[in-house]
Amino acid sequence: MGEYFYTIILPRLKQALYGKRVGISSDVDWKGGGIFNYLALESYEDTLDNLDLDTKAAPAGLFPPERDDYLLRYFLDHETRRSRLNVEAFATPFDYQLRVRRNGVETRVGVDLVETANFLLGLTVQARRVYEHQGRTYRVVFGTAGDQSVVVIWRDTAGLDLETEAAFVQTGILRPPRSSETSEVWEPDRVYVNGDSHVPNAQPTEAVFMNAMRGAATVRRGGN
Repeated sequence: MGEYFYTIILPRLKQALYGKRVGISSDVDWKGGGIFNYLALESYEDTLDNLDLDTKAAPAGLFPPERDDYLLRYFLDHETRRSRLNVEAFATPFDYQLRVRRNGVETRVGVDLVETANFLLGLTVQARRVYEHQGRTYRVVFGTAGDQSVVVIWRDTAGLDLETEAAFVQTGILRPPRSSETSEVWEPDRVYVNGDSHVPNAQPTEAVFMNAMRGAATVRRGGN
């Protein structure tokens, strides 16, 4: 959509939520209210800008454009498989950023890993909750993927007491006391947690992203 989205479509959506009655919203006696979500997708060029390539590793005697072709084909398929996603950034998932180039200027933009994981998991979100534990914020998503119930837990990992956290997840998130504001009991088929965790049977969220990267690479190679 380009800039048209930001200059025309997004303002119109916001005005409709605020209750502005123009066009069809006036015809249906619209009163306002509601919520919407919009996503900016990472482009192929953005992906390339975030690869950490060692150009010295290209075979001797190769010069542009042959060297660039080698780097994009061989490195993208093999050497950069890990660097397409900086899994170390999952230690502070709410601060994840990508390098992007707009109009010739490099800048950094935030990435919503929580929402991205929901899409990669094929999650139908049923609830989102925020908790506090060990001096940090936990963002937790409850939902279903196919016929399985899923809980995805996000938090900063530095300095965590993992044993204490495991008990908190069981009694504070999955089975909270009835006196709490949110007292739903969740018995998920799958639990995902970013970074190290002692939560029983929890799977690393990073693996979801890495599997998606490998799948994308396979599809791309198959089309060559």
